[in-house]
Amino acid sequence: MLVMHSPWVVAQSVSDSPSLQFVPIDPGKFVMGTGDPEIHSAKNDVNLDHPYSTQIKGNEPWNEEPAHWVQLTEPFEVAKHEVTVGLFKQFVDDTGYVTDAEKNGTAIGFDPTKNDTSERMLHFDRFRVDPKYTWRNPGFPQQDDHPVVCVSWNDATAFCKWLSERDREGQTYRLPTEAEWEYVAKAGTNTWYSFGNDPDKTYQCGNVADAALEQAHPGLTEFQRVLRLNPGEGDGVVYTAAVGSFKANPWEIHDVHGNVWEWVQDKYEELEYQERVKKATKAQAKSREEVVIVDPTGPEKTSSEKFGDWRVIRGGGWNVSPISCRSGMRAYGEAGDAFCYTGFRLVRSPE
Repeated sequence: MLVMHSPWVVAQSVSDSPSLQFVPIDPGKFVMGTGDPEIHSAKNDVNLDHPYSTQIKGNEPWNEEPAHWVQLTEPFEVAKHEVTVGLFKQFVDDTGYVTDAEKNGTAIGFDPTKNDTSERMLHFDRFRVDPKYTWRNPGFPQQDDHPVVCVSWNDATAFCKWLSERDREGQTYRLPTEAEWEYVAKAGTNTWYSFGNDPDKTYQCGNVADAALEQAHPGLTEFQRVLRLNPGEGDGVVYTAAVGSFKANPWEIHDVHGNVWEWVQDKYEELEYQERVKKATKAQAKSREEVVIVDPTGPEKTSSEKFGDWRVIRGGGWNVSPISCRSGMRAYGEAGDAFCYTGFRLVRSPE
């Protein structure tokens, strides 16, 4: 039976939830993106040769280039934690909402039975589309304090709308812009991670693919990273972890590196950074190193929109190695896609 709640009760039970705490973020200027030695390395002492990987060394991450100055002019608040299974359950109980994955049977879940490592491609067989996979069953056990997964960008946006309508103080909840997300993730730093450049320290600050995952599912981590995979090394968590289980970044935000990828507002465009810097350089009549992009919100149209509404995801997750959990790492999914390694985080601002 669907249980209905009054807006006041919902506002109290959700907005005041201990797992939905917010941190005020002041406006500021930061370096967004990767790979510009003039901005990103020479001036800020960043090592562009990421340890333990050939992905970046000698082959810069093209969709993160170039590094460029961004100015955020408005304050906002960001959730300390990713939205949990328990909070999403309250949303569904209150509204009867049916997720994209439940309607379409197209979520990518995890199949723990696929442990044959005879071929590298079998890694991808572990992540498979099946109607049985939903936010209630991503293919591995979760508790109410774990980040909700197998939810689409559309589902996350619907959750934000529901919470905004029921907030007793008239505050608006939404997904962060890509620029807001990276600003918060970097937290005043300009290194690969909010804690520096050493990927091994990720294990203190985030839940990533590690020895625990490798022991449970041989080959799943090894093909991404061949070092530090001995028993007992790593973060010790196989799948998702309870939100806030790891050390927060300097601005007291948890899980910006790993646990689950997070949907953001922006449409995804491969060369967005290059295009925005090119346009701003011409408009501002300054050198590329001096250009400042103000409050970017992503492109209105993209080169691939005829194939779908592609949206950015950030932060990496439990299934990928530290290199994919860097502050500047960009990936994407279609707005109706749902993955067992992707959830979302909220920001809010006054009405």
